[in-house]
Amino acid sequence: MSSPSSSSQQKEANNIMNRVLACAAAGWTSSGQSNEQLVRFLVRDGRISSQRVEAAMAATDRQAYVPVSQKSSAYEDRPLPIGHDVTISAPHMHAAALEILEPVLQPGASVLDVGVGSGYLAAALAHMVGESGRVIGIDRLPALVELASLNLRRGAPELAETKRVQVEFGIRNSNSMGYTNAGRHLSPSGTIPALVGVRSLAYRLNLPFQFPFQGTRR
Repeated sequence: MSSPSSSSQQKEANNIMNRVLACAAAGWTSSGQSNEQLVRFLVRDGRISSQRVEAAMAATDRQAYVPVSQKSSAYEDRPLPIGHDVTISAPHMHAAALEILEPVLQPGASVLDVGVGSGYLAAALAHMVGESGRVIGIDRLPALVELASLNLRRGAPELAETKRVQVEFGIRNSNSMGYTNAGRHLSPSGTIPALVGVRSLAYRLNLPFQFPFQGTRR
């Protein structure tokens, strides 16, 4: 017989996956001509229900996080290539991540963004946790660490200059799917308040772990 806690965790996991699948099944219907219009359409289409998520995405202009060659498509609700065989996720997927994590993305919270990519989600997360919070983004590709850092300096200088968002190189452990230096950002209780891995469709809240760290795959 399963324990109440395991049943609750399974129910939460099922709810998360149902929401992710619902976003995927709905298709890319929220495209706009500007960031303001994109966010408004995400609200219209039911992808965003939280006013805090709406405000965070409105404050994070997607065009600042895509390559020059993709600027004209920045507000389309679909993934876009950013080089190095990776993409910036579709806006509805970023909305899903923020909506799911919204209960713990309170002012003053700390967030570890595993697989920072373009830096877009790290910026949105920083807007969620406010001036007293912090976001650490790590990536296994030095080129993406550099790209995210550059995007943040250009697109959100107020976050980068005050170190509300910091981007670092995460060394991937060859024996696991984890990042070996992630534990440096643990709280004294051994918990990361929010661990995010959008590309793997994995979201975890208040996730305790022991080493070797078994993280989320890009």
